[in-house]
Amino acid sequence: MLRDNTGKPCYITGFAKTKINQGKGFLGGYWGRGKCTGIHDNLYCTATYIYETKVPGAVEKITKENLPPSYNDMPIILISLDLIGTSAEFAKKCQKEIAIALNWPSSFAYEDRIVVSCTHTHTGPQTNQYFIGMGHATDKYMLELIETIVLTVNDAIKNREYCRIYYVKTRDFEDIAINRRQRCNNDNNNNNNINPNLKWFEISGKTILGQRLEGPIIPYAEALVFETYSTYAVLHGSSWVELPKTLHGIIVTYSMHPTCVGKKTLESADYCGHLCQYISSQYKNEPVTMYLNGCCGDINPIDHRSGYHGARKIGEALGKRLVEEINKTRQQGYHNSNYDEIQPYIKCMSMTLNLPLEPLPTKEEALKFANQQNEWVQEAEKTFHQQNKYLHTPKPTAISTTTTTTTTTSTTTIANAGTSSTSEHNNDDDKKEKERKREYEESLPTIEDVLRAPVSCCEYSLELVKRVQERVNDNMKQSTMQFNVNTITLGKNLALVFLPGEMFSEYELKIKTFSPFQNTICVGYANGCHGYFPTKAEYPYGGYEVCNAFRVYGKFQRISQEAEDYILNATKQSLDACNSRIKAIKFDSNFTQAHDSYNGIGTNADRNKIYYVLCSVYHNIGAKMYSIDAVGLNHNVTNNNNMLLPKPQYIGDLTNACGDDDGSTIAQGKSHVPFFEDVETKKLYFGTHVGFYTFVDGMETLPISSGLPDGYKKYNGGCFLAYDPISQTYENIARLQDGEGLLTFARCPNSGNLYGLTWPSGYFVMVNAIREDDHGLITYTYDAPVKYDYDGRGEGESQHPRTGNYRCICRSMVVSPIDGNVYFTNAKGDILKYDYTNKTVSVSFEGGMKRDYFGTYDHTKPGSMSYNWRQVCWNATNNCVLGVHGNSGYLFAFYPASTFGGTKMNDELNIITRLTSIPSQRSGMFDLFSYGYLGFTCVDNIIYYLTGGPIVLGTGETIKGKDTKKGEAKGLENLHLVTYNLKDKKYCDHGPIYFEDGTFPIYVNSLAVCGDYVYAMGRTGSLDDPTKNLNEKTDLFCVKVDRTLL
Repeated sequence: MLRDNTGKPCYITGFAKTKINQGKGFLGGYWGRGKCTGIHDNLYCTATYIYETKVPGAVEKITKENLPPSYNDMPIILISLDLIGTSAEFAKKCQKEIAIALNWPSSFAYEDRIVVSCTHTHTGPQTNQYFIGMGHATDKYMLELIETIVLTVNDAIKNREYCRIYYVKTRDFEDIAINRRQRCNNDNNNNNNINPNLKWFEISGKTILGQRLEGPIIPYAEALVFETYSTYAVLHGSSWVELPKTLHGIIVTYSMHPTCVGKKTLESADYCGHLCQYISSQYKNEPVTMYLNGCCGDINPIDHRSGYHGARKIGEALGKRLVEEINKTRQQGYHNSNYDEIQPYIKCMSMTLNLPLEPLPTKEEALKFANQQNEWVQEAEKTFHQQNKYLHTPKPTAISTTTTTTTTTSTTTIANAGTSSTSEHNNDDDKKEKERKREYEESLPTIEDVLRAPVSCCEYSLELVKRVQERVNDNMKQSTMQFNVNTITLGKNLALVFLPGEMFSEYELKIKTFSPFQNTICVGYANGCHGYFPTKAEYPYGGYEVCNAFRVYGKFQRISQEAEDYILNATKQSLDACNSRIKAIKFDSNFTQAHDSYNGIGTNADRNKIYYVLCSVYHNIGAKMYSIDAVGLNHNVTNNNNMLLPKPQYIGDLTNACGDDDGSTIAQGKSHVPFFEDVETKKLYFGTHVGFYTFVDGMETLPISSGLPDGYKKYNGGCFLAYDPISQTYENIARLQDGEGLLTFARCPNSGNLYGLTWPSGYFVMVNAIREDDHGLITYTYDAPVKYDYDGRGEGESQHPRTGNYRCICRSMVVSPIDGNVYFTNAKGDILKYDYTNKTVSVSFEGGMKRDYFGTYDHTKPGSMSYNWRQVCWNATNNCVLGVHGNSGYLFAFYPASTFGGTKMNDELNIITRLTSIPSQRSGMFDLFSYGYLGFTCVDNIIYYLTGGPIVLGTGETIKGKDTKKGEAKGLENLHLVTYNLKDKKYCDHGPIYFEDGTFPIYVNSLAVCGDYVYAMGRTGSLDDPTKNLNEKTDLFCVKVDRTLL
């Protein structure tokens, strides 16, 4: 059996690479090194083209000729160059030439979508015209380089295929990289890192790194795997397995300086080239592998300057770890077509900052600096003449290693024809020795090489003195430097952040922390390189990167410590802007006193109308019930921002519906339960609860005598209600005894029985229904409520915790439509069952909810749901209860043994996955709503869940919550819509929900699904004034769901 994937969104991607070796001239990366003497391994320009589209029709054969034209559409183009780096001006020239070559209109924002990055190899041509002391970039080579980049992009477009993209991340490892600013006794790792008081230029030409006791690294590599898309899938058992696919290309990222080779003079891509070569070689079609370097300004290889062999060793070690993870991900992807797949959705943004710079030095400081450089020149020249015994040996020009070896071999063979194998072996040793000697002699710098850096620094210092002397006396104007942050997002869960500098690793760690995306890849040396960017914390340690590296980049002012805040805040803004926030539509029900609502929402069976209750905390104002047509039906519409929206319809006051409108009784302030529609009568069943409380030690209690307003009697008790939408009338079915409210509610669809838990005592109640059918006219009559005690109830929430009898009450129960049994939990974690046949309540699964994953609680204390489940619903597909644990956010499936006709001996509870938002998962925080969120349901085997997400500030700090003894928001957090496809096992955080004005919903504990929209009720929150907005009124809102992500 085949499944046609036609029309499914996917990517069109293309890869290509072209050699860019120069083989001569100056090399970028080190001072005091001779010119290039040849090529050890190839340098490449690698290009990737990515465009979002859909799989073509099954009748259309996938060929390169019939791929959709995309020159005038919105692709992204990534370029990686095996070079030390380029200037921002060069990167802009490349972007412009690519846009012209692809016929993009002049209005097209190509800067957002074309990224030119460098791997930062230290054994490639000198290509940054601002570097001092390393020689100049060759104009001819730079012009040819632009032409090569454009041609490579065109080749990538020609090679494009329909693809899916996987994100891959290796396990953590710490045996390859080291933070080069931490103290180290191994000179092979961090040479010259020995004296915390030394600064660069204070001794001649020494590179003194910082002096940290310890420093971070990025302990893993990441990859994007591009796999050709299958047009068909075959049914294998109960799962769809797509036809075999091939790797089309791979993008690899890791954060580490490419300085394995060291100060050699043969061009090499360092470990980056070996890494890419190894990965490509592991697959039959040898897909192109691109390398993007991360934030590695303070990270070196452990085998720093270990030569060409060390570069190969490191590259292949990284490659093996990535290939292992790539193969694992692909294998899992075959059996689950959505495993780690990045959905086809591209969004880009570019932000330009003006980073503050420190002021120029004083005239005296500048002159002192110039004198130091002059002394360096004299010392360097003297030292060279004293130590270099090869001073008068002519310096060879660029030599081809291959040619020299061939000539030597040919001569040796003729001279030793007919000699023994021993002679041949000795001859091979002689050749190797001569080759080593030749390479050594070639690598020795000449006097020009040695003096190039100090002379350049002298020239630089004279220019500095000139600038200081000529500067305008305008102390009010602070000098700045332009800095671009580029963000590209693929799908809902992946972001790539491109930064133009040698960023310290803590930038990457902080960005990954506050990013709203599940996976965030940070890339340095992108669209230019302005120099090193230490974080604030590094400035006190001084050293090369902090104190003087800006001079190597030809800059005369150091970047201010405040630049970190600018960069991180801009990056966060960019990520937030690219994050596919869900735009919420806010409705006005015209109830200004509306307060928090819990559950209190539902739809009719046809899912074209929503019913909801807005609550009140006032003693004399009751909760009000409304209905609204589903968005898109255009009934009772109102115009809102040029969009036709349905208008809420007021359908009743619940105090009136219960007959408590005598003006002296505490109002029916809440409906704390969901709606249940009877499919035969179309009536909606629900119940009421008290909304006005008094407080004892921060806990809500029923006002019985003290705390009652003058002239008011105590609360009469909650009622079981039925609303008839046809006659628009209410039926008061039954009232709870002892003035208790109805906290939890369910209705059996077969018998019509009503069930609930009371507040604050927590009793289980049952209202027996008698169904009558009078020639098709269905009616129900009801017996009086029957109250049941049960194990673990304690005294519910009616007792102060100091008594030891406090027990948090379960907020959700479910009826099995198979046998009519009712399930709920107690605070100890037992799952209880009301047996429909025997009419008894007992423990069905002792400790069933007491799982390590859910957390540890004292079930006698308030402030959490303890071991209770938070919200549950029945899943007919699997004959089980689906639910979420409130605080931990874990999704679980509970299988009652009684519903399986004797095939199961015991109840089972299986944890499926964690439904919390991506920011919550990343931070490890529970939701800031003390009980967890109630907005949870399952429609057509798709779980919908409204949950919290911690708000992470640009500093990386997270807004924390307060301690509380009641069910309330402990602090401000975003609201996220999370879905989970039970069939495909696909989790998706659709992102935080925002209103048009930038505010966002809070205190949301309700959810209903109608068509493509999710409906809920909440207050309005804002970061501008959290205290004020926490007190704003509650109302209905809805968000549209992107069904392609389900």
